[in-house]
Formats: sequence, structure tokens, C-alpha cells
Amino acid sequence: HVKVGFEDPNMFKNIIATCLGWFIYDIAFYGSNAFIPTITSLVFSSGSDDGKISISSTASQGMILTAVGIPGVLGALMSLSLVGTKSLSVWGFLLIAFSMAAMAVAWETVTDSYALFGFYILIAFAVNWGPNMTTFVLPQEVFPVEI
Repeated sequence: HVKVGFEDPNMFKNIIATCLGWFIYDIAFYGSNAFIPTITSLVFSSGSDDGKISISSTASQGMILTAVGIPGVLGALMSLSLVGTKSLSVWGFLLIAFSMAAMAVAWETVTDSYALFGFYILIAFAVNWGPNMTTFVLPQEVFPVEI
């Protein structure tokens, strides 16, 4: 049945588009998660001079930063049937691009760590609002059950 997907030009286009969307989502998701230690050290610093932080403290701070994506998933669930999967994906990627560009500009110019945390929250929302949901739903819509 997989052979059918590669023989039909429309199916092949869908395979490439789906893979590309998933790849770009992975870059955004894992790229933003790579900044969790940096963001936690800026926002949750205790002011200690030795630079040591406990594992439980790091884990709880990471959970807080990861949990900010929950409103994005809930928003995606509410807006998926209203705007459609493809539109939600496109708008999500545009919001990710805007959020990351804003944080890149703010990284060198803004000295307030809470403002950077706000940009991180916007990125987490954008990643979870659009592409996180649509990378799993879109293949269900564009491919036949056999594939």
C-alpha cells in the first residue's frame, strides 16, 4: 500500500508537504526547548554566587516552562474545526516565525529577564497552537487509510 503513495503524484506531493511540515515543527520545538536552561537561569536565578542549582529545582522550573504550552494545545483544539488543519498550521508557523524573530531582537536589546520569559511563552504557545496539533491531524486528513 505504501507503493501507491509514491506512484500517485498528488500523494507524493502530500508526503513531501507532510514531512516538511513535521521537520520544520521539530526544529521549532526542539530549538525552543534547547533554551530552557538559559531561560530558567535568567528568570529563576536565586542570586547564589556558586552557580549550583538542585536537580529538583531544575526539573520544577523545566516543568513550568513546558506547561506554558498547554494553553496553546487547548487553543488548537478549539480553533481546529473553525479554521481547518492547513490554515491552523500556516498561521501557527507564521506566529512561530514572528515570535522567534521578536525574541532574537529582544535577546540583545532587552535587559528584563521577564520580558524574555514572555517571548518564550509566546513561542511555546505558537509551537503548541499550530504545528504541534496539525502535524498529527493533517496526515489523517490527506492520506487514505491504506497508507
